[in-house]
Amino acid sequence: LDVPVFVNSIKNCRSGESVIFNHASIANLISGIFRPSFRRYSAFISRITDWSCFDMDNSGEGVIQGRGTLSQDDDERCYSYVLDRQKGSKSDLTDVLPYNTASITSIRISNLESLITRYSLFKRSLGRRKQNVEGIISLAEETGVSEVAKAVMRIPDGFEEVILVKSDKSKQFGAGEEADICAMAELPSEIAGRFFAAPDSAFCCAASSEWTLIGSRKAVKWYVSASRNVNFFTLSDWLSQTPVKEGAGKNTILSSMINLSMMSDSLGGILNEKYFEVANPALGKNNFNYFTFQVNSEAGGIVPHCILQI
Repeated sequence: LDVPVFVNSIKNCRSGESVIFNHASIANLISGIFRPSFRRYSAFISRITDWSCFDMDNSGEGVIQGRGTLSQDDDERCYSYVLDRQKGSKSDLTDVLPYNTASITSIRISNLESLITRYSLFKRSLGRRKQNVEGIISLAEETGVSEVAKAVMRIPDGFEEVILVKSDKSKQFGAGEEADICAMAELPSEIAGRFFAAPDSAFCCAASSEWTLIGSRKAVKWYVSASRNVNFFTLSDWLSQTPVKEGAGKNTILSSMINLSMMSDSLGGILNEKYFEVANPALGKNNFNYFTFQVNSEAGGIVPHCILQI
């Protein structure tokens, strides 16, 4: 209790049912639960902040909610520092993605210069290469980027990761074009982190007049074919029929949504065996299992919120 950042993280926890995380130790927790291929995310999670505390609320109807506080959003060693100074806004990303999207993570950008400058300082604190901040800001402003996202789509022969960019320049790209997209493909990871890195050999298509979808040739060609179908059923269409419809377009800075039901077939490749044996039957009881994680900015700083629907 003599660690100031720990005290800061718990002083705003009000409920009798709170969960406190030491993010520096999360790597050990993830190593015990997940298989090696998914442990790469532990480094990022451990750098979001030093400590976090979530007030938990179980409605008794299969919905568990947590409203959190972070110990730091003014320390450039923490990713929460990167998001600070941004304002939440609504997203129409679910309007362009197919219903069989297994997960989405997106960042809405209200202040490009702040995001890019703070991410550069965050990278420097990790000892990574120095960025050409002025050049990246110039390119991002010229492109008019207002949101970046990563999604996992389920196509007939498996899952495909794609990167999406909302900008003023989406309409200049044609379906499946590879030429002249290098700057657009690299931009998301330059301004928001390696999590948003596009594949090395990236193809792209215009998902709408504002959204560009970037991914492997197979993923782009599948999306183009599916989205041209007159009966194209979007993720927004599907979510409107579910209990999470209220939160899907909520004003946020960062949001993540994971369709756990869709991922259940792949849990064996994600979780270590003993955790898979517990999780798989639990998810099989209902046909709707969903997890959402959202971050917004309030007077007290960056505020996370999560909902588990099982």
